[in-house]
Amino acid sequence: MLGRFDLSPIFRAHWKVLSKDTQNGTEPDWPARLGLLLPSISAPAAMIICGWSLAQPTALLTAVALLAGALIAAFAELSSLRIKLSERYDPGEQDGENDKAAIDESVTHVLFASFLLFVNAAVLTIGLAMAPEDAKSLTGPAAWISAGLFTYTVILALMLIPRLLYAYTQANKVRDDLNGFYIGR
Repeated sequence: MLGRFDLSPIFRAHWKVLSKDTQNGTEPDWPARLGLLLPSISAPAAMIICGWSLAQPTALLTAVALLAGALIAAFAELSSLRIKLSERYDPGEQDGENDKAAIDESVTHVLFASFLLFVNAAVLTIGLAMAPEDAKSLTGPAAWISAGLFTYTVILALMLIPRLLYAYTQANKVRDDLNGFYIGR
C-alpha cells in the first residue's frame, strides 16, 4: 500500500527492542517503555495545564536539526561496525551474536530518534511559519507536540548512550580495566 512510505517497521522495531531476554523468552520491558511514554505525555500535558509555551522555538529547531544530522552520522558508523562484526565471527557464534544484537538494538534506537527529530523539526517549522509575525514564543498544538517529541527523544538518548557504550565495548573487546560494564573487586 504505502510501499516506500510505510513507517510501521521503524515503530515496530523500536517497540520490539524495548524488550528483555528472560528464561521464558523475550518479554516487554515495561519500565523502559513507560519511562519513555509517561514523561513524553506529561510534558505536553503540563504545558497545557500551566499555560506554558516554547520561549525559544528557533533555538529548539536548531538543536533538533543538528541532533538529527548527528544521529544519521552515528547510524553510518554503526552500520560499518555491524559489517565488521559479521566478517569477524562465524554465523551462529554466540559472542558474535551478542555483539551484533547490541549493535542492532542501538541502530534501531538511533534511527527511531532520528525519525522523531525530523518530525519535530517539521512540527516546529510549520508552527513557526503559522505563528503571528510578532510572536515571541510558540504556543498551542505545535508547542505541545514538539515538547512531547523532544522529551521522548531526550529520554531515548539517555537510554541509548549506555547501549552504544556496551555495543562498543563488546565489539572491540575493551579491556576490563577500561570497561565500565566489568565490575572487579
